[in-house]
Order: sequence, then C-alpha cells, then structure tokens
Amino acid sequence: MRIPGSARRRIEAKAMSEHIRNVHVEDAVIALLLRDPEAMLRYEMDAEMFTQPAALSVYERIRACIEQGIVPDRAMLATDLKMQEEYVEKVSSIVLQNPAETYVEKAREYMLRRRLLRASEELARVATSLQEMDPDDLAGFAQTVADSVSKGAAKARRAISRHELACVLFDALSTTQPREVAYTGIHAIDAILEGIEPKTLVVIAATPSTGKTVLMEQIANNLAKTGEICGVMSIETAADRLARRAIAAQTGISTVKMKSGELSEDDFAVLADIANIQHYGRIWYDDRSDVTDANFAMRVRALVSQTGAKNVFVDYLQLIGGQMSDNRRLQIDSVVNAAKELAKELGLRVFLISQLSRQASEYDDTKKRRPRMYHLKESSGIEQAADVIILLERDTSIGERETRFYIDKNRDGRVGSGLLWFDPVRMIFNSNDYTD
Repeated sequence: MRIPGSARRRIEAKAMSEHIRNVHVEDAVIALLLRDPEAMLRYEMDAEMFTQPAALSVYERIRACIEQGIVPDRAMLATDLKMQEEYVEKVSSIVLQNPAETYVEKAREYMLRRRLLRASEELARVATSLQEMDPDDLAGFAQTVADSVSKGAAKARRAISRHELACVLFDALSTTQPREVAYTGIHAIDAILEGIEPKTLVVIAATPSTGKTVLMEQIANNLAKTGEICGVMSIETAADRLARRAIAAQTGISTVKMKSGELSEDDFAVLADIANIQHYGRIWYDDRSDVTDANFAMRVRALVSQTGAKNVFVDYLQLIGGQMSDNRRLQIDSVVNAAKELAKELGLRVFLISQLSRQASEYDDTKKRRPRMYHLKESSGIEQAADVIILLERDTSIGERETRFYIDKNRDGRVGSGLLWFDPVRMIFNSNDYTD
C-alpha cells in the first residue's frame, strides 16, 4: 500500500524528531530531580523535555507530588515508581559534572528543536498545497506556527532572533541524519564517549611516561583507517619516530628492531607492503618545535588548510612557548582558548595532550592518589574549556602494563573509567572491554 505524501511526511517527521534528543542529558535532569525535587519549579521544567518513557514517568510522579504541596523523598518515590525501579537506580548513581542549569538548558534546547521540526513538517505540508488553501486559513496557519515557535522560545527562557531561528531549524533538520561522530577505536573509551562530534576539544592528560603520546597516535591511526584526515603537531616527538610507532602498531615489528636494522626477510616483506596501506597518507605531521601562544592558531589554520584535516592533535600543551604574556598560566589559557575557538569555527576535533602535576602520582596515607582534573598542569582554564577530559594513570597495583583511564569530563555525556593494557611491541593500548 502506498502511503500518501502528506501522511508519509508526518510519519517521517515524527520518526526524525525522536532522534533529536540526548538521553544522557535527560538522565542527568532526572538525577537532579531525585536529589532535589523542588528544582522542577526552580528551573520551570516541562514534560516535553523528556522523550524516554521511564524518565517521563518519574518526572510526572514528582510533579504530581509537588502540585499537592508534597516534597517527595526517595522512599516515597521508590514505592510509587516500582515499574521504573531499575531506571531510578541507574540515574541515581549519576555524578553531575556540570552545574545543574547546564543540563536543564540543554534539555530545553532539544525540546525546542523537536518543536521546530514539527513546525517545519507543517510548513512543508502547506507549501505543497498553497493553491488549495483559503487566504484566511493560510494566515491562521502562519499564526499557529508563530505561536508554536514563540512558546518554544519562551520555554527556552530567552529571545530567539530570526537568524537564530533559521539556524536552529536547519540544525534540527541536520540532526535527523546520522550523527557525524568519530570513534577512537578503543572500545573501553568509545563505550563511554559514544563517539566524538566535530567542534569538540578533547584533553588527554597524564604524568610523564604514562602513554599520552602513544594513546594520541593510536587514536589518530584509528581515525585515519576510517577515512578521517588527521594533522599532528608534535612538539615533543620527531615525525620519523611517530612514523616508526605507527608502523609497529600495524605490523607488530618492534621499533627497537627498526632502529637497529635487525630485520628478517619476513620483516622486510611486511614493511614493503606498508606502501600499499592507504590510511598512512591521511596523517600529516608538523614536528617543528617553535610553536608559541602567538603563532599557535596560525599554525593550526595552516595545517588544516594544507591537508584538509578535521582532526588536529597537539603534543603537548606545556611545550608551547609564551610570547604574549610573562604569566605562564595566561600563556597556557591563551592556547587552550584558541584551540577551543578553532574547533568551533573550523568544525574540528582538537586533541590537546597535557601534563599533570607530580601531585597526581603522590601517595596519601600509603595509598596512591588517583589523577584529578585539578592536577592539570599550569592552568585551570584547561578544565573549563575542554569538552572531554581523559586522565591516564599507570596502575601498578594490577600489573606493569596496565593503565587506567578516567573520563572525568564529558560535556552532555557520561563519565567513567576503565582499564587498558599496553603492548610494548606494537606500541598501542589494548582494551580489555572493562569499564567501571
């Protein structure tokens, strides 16, 4: 049976609008409500902010209590929400990494996008039948759409210009397509991040000799294998050394054998085949060491312009010199802010490698501290500007080759930790598919 065009568009619009959501944001808002039910009134929440049935049920139950003048506690909600017990238990364990209003405003933005998409579907329907409509009906419809948009803007608690309305509508329609995300290729990390979108600043940080550069290059190689073009600004490591590591990761021939020249005939045969591996041509290196806060943005722009890279890796932040200020903290802040702006302006994924202070590996009451975001060296601006922060720690309590990672910040997404196993021959991290 052939579905009429207008009905088909309505079905497609409804299906597409279901993709305009972020379940992690919704879960974070519910977690906030479970801890502070009165936040519902304080932030003027709306049922349309939730697309998950379980989240909507929790919201409606809390609202019913608030409307009766009752501030529900966890025990009361546990009794009333038996059907959503598993969901409530899951969201109760969420640690909110950002201020509460960040999650609420993001949920409102998704709600507004869904509202705009529904309005756009009606506009498309009318556009195909303008000749059949009475002028008064058309005027009434235009007012209905305007009211719908106005209502959505009011719920967003801010004025929306015509230009912004057009941008949000276009963005809403764009999000109906598959998300343009890239994956690190390391399962334990990807299981938490669920992909990295363009316009994202990722910080990978650790104390010296923990594997920051190895992880960076592994991610670049994995991205290149999927067709992504990567630009690497390697201030610390020479390009030929990085190339040897990339070959070792692909072939299993250790960098020690390549440096010493002690290669067998089989090794030479494998290396000869490297020329046929296309993804190496998608990684471009700039290993000049004269990068400063004054020329950093220019260098990144040049790298992107010359190579078409959409993924830029900087190794590492604290080696970038300073010219614009005598204050080292301000120098680092300037570079981080420039990286953030370039990511947004050029649609890049920027990976900044950073050092952690030695305090991150000190012992406290005979127990080793785990790295925290406040251990980021020489600047607090890194923590503020980054969209994702991954901290690495060599976990010698398990074994010499085990490295634990902590995703302590993931804007609009989950945080968590996991274990990686270092392969010294191939110079890569292997995921044991375990996450906390």
